[in-house]
Amino acid sequence: PGMRDAFSGDSSTLYTVLALIGVMSLIEVVLLAGPAFAVGARRQSRSLALIAANGGTPTQSRRVILGTAVVIGAVSAVVGIVSGIACGRALVPFLQSTSDTYFGPFQVRWSHALGIAAFGLVSAFLAAVVPAWIASRQDVVAVLAGRRGDRAASRRSPVIGVLLVGIGVLLAVLGSRRAAGETLIAGAAVLTVLGMIFLVPVVVVAVARLGRRLPLPLRYAVRDAARHRTRTVPAVAAVAATV
Repeated sequence: PGMRDAFSGDSSTLYTVLALIGVMSLIEVVLLAGPAFAVGARRQSRSLALIAANGGTPTQSRRVILGTAVVIGAVSAVVGIVSGIACGRALVPFLQSTSDTYFGPFQVRWSHALGIAAFGLVSAFLAAVVPAWIASRQDVVAVLAGRRGDRAASRRSPVIGVLLVGIGVLLAVLGSRRAAGETLIAGAAVLTVLGMIFLVPVVVVAVARLGRRLPLPLRYAVRDAARHRTRTVPAVAAVAATV
């Protein structure tokens, strides 16, 4: 009874924290995988331009990139699950030798494994959403002529970023003044990361403009980063979110 009373109680807070950790992990994985899909979309730009020149719609161009992401996500999920189960089974004898308690037979909770696989598939799909949207808006004539077909960045992005960061800061302040404000603080972290994604392009372009007096390697690096924002922004945001 004493053990039961010690471990019983309201578990809603624990589930809330775990859900927020899952959301932050999903954002981190999406940001880390985003540059890879951006590079892939860049390599397919001419093929997508040919599709558009022959009557293809922007929706079809987006589906090409998203279809690739679904295939990669599915294969990665299967490889990850199989590798994880194999490594776990291989480690059981070693772990059993260091413990005085018998673990019991080796079992796989397939509901948990399928949930993890779904997490990987959703991560790959979400990581390809922005590259697919950008690829569907490229200038077809410019791409077929051998030039970059990127359109100008939206001026609303910095405004959205400032609003999200401001709301995140406000929620963090409110959470810090409450006895149990962990949920507000964690939610503020999610909003701040999302707002930062909208603000990073402005920072990257500003750094490129201010780098005229830098040495040649650094000047080339900052200008190349500003030129390829579709892969620079998620990488910068992922590192910043981790820090």
